[in-house]
Amino acid sequence: MSYRKDIRSDEEFAEDIQKHTKRELDLFIRWLDFIKNKTGKVLTYQSIGCGPDGEVLADKDVSVGADFEVEEYGKIDVKFSNVKIKDFFHLKEKHVLRYIEDDVSILMVNDAEGTPVFTLLDPRILANVKRTCQIVNFGGFGFKPSFRIPIGDFIWRQLD
Repeated sequence: MSYRKDIRSDEEFAEDIQKHTKRELDLFIRWLDFIKNKTGKVLTYQSIGCGPDGEVLADKDVSVGADFEVEEYGKIDVKFSNVKIKDFFHLKEKHVLRYIEDDVSILMVNDAEGTPVFTLLDPRILANVKRTCQIVNFGGFGFKPSFRIPIGDFIWRQLD
């Protein structure tokens, strides 16, 4: 069993990567539209992530890094839950530690397939997550060590 693939077949893994990458880009563009609608500012950005087209990369070519570099915001990685999470969301421990180190913020979207809401977790907030949140082996991530983060600790805004 591959650490990245968990228990998925090669075909399931490739399909998940493709869908996940498209969803992240869609949510990111919707967030940029939210910023434009609230501030009137059109932010410039560039894709800096590995595999921006959703292709499956070899393990050696995969990094834990930001998806985008955004004017005024810096590096941002997009994370999401398709369904509405009511109590806790999870972020992989390895990712959170790297984001703190590399000054990356997380655009976290809840209920991506329903009525999406978002919060932006900057490295200062992520450092607080590291200090205060429990680490669990989360089944949704193949039982990888993950921070269990209370939804109620953050302000969530409607994405659209």
